[in-house]
Amino acid sequence: RIVLDYMFNVSQVIGPNLLGKVGIETIVLNAHRAEFRLKERKELLTQTSNVVQALKADFGVQLDANAERILVIDETGQPIDSYCLQALFIRLHLKKYIGQSIVVPVMAPDILKHIAEEAGGHLIYSKASSRSLMECAQKPDVIMAVHDGRFIFPRFHAGFDGIMAIAQLASLLEEEQLPLSTLMKAI
Repeated sequence: RIVLDYMFNVSQVIGPNLLGKVGIETIVLNAHRAEFRLKERKELLTQTSNVVQALKADFGVQLDANAERILVIDETGQPIDSYCLQALFIRLHLKKYIGQSIVVPVMAPDILKHIAEEAGGHLIYSKASSRSLMECAQKPDVIMAVHDGRFIFPRFHAGFDGIMAIAQLASLLEEEQLPLSTLMKAI
């Protein structure tokens, strides 16, 4: 079970239907246009965190207007830093797809390289532009590209996809059979 906060950006409200088709129960927040002043990001984050905890959800996600960028909140209500989330995705994906590669921007922290090598994979460095990341993600052994809360899964399609990232995270958590907060402690 996840909590999905659209943050009053309703251009992508198909997410719960897509996630439901792969067996992910989704509780939706703020999936309407606001007729009033939009809440501050911090207030929305607090709201999402509180709902995740109250419903004992596996995790929560705030999705940007283009459904490209995600901010993840663990089951305890704690937001996860985008670099830490990238590290988790890298570790778990390369554990599953040994010997494969993941594209990151050149300014990615060095620890990501260590995590990738430890998991039996490789990083490919790219310029930080969306175009460069997308182009590098098309190389044959690449399973993912990541940058600042945005994820590309080239075997699915060539662009950033927050809904796919949510589905991937739910799948990885199911495979690991551990809460997100526990997995994050290992990062």
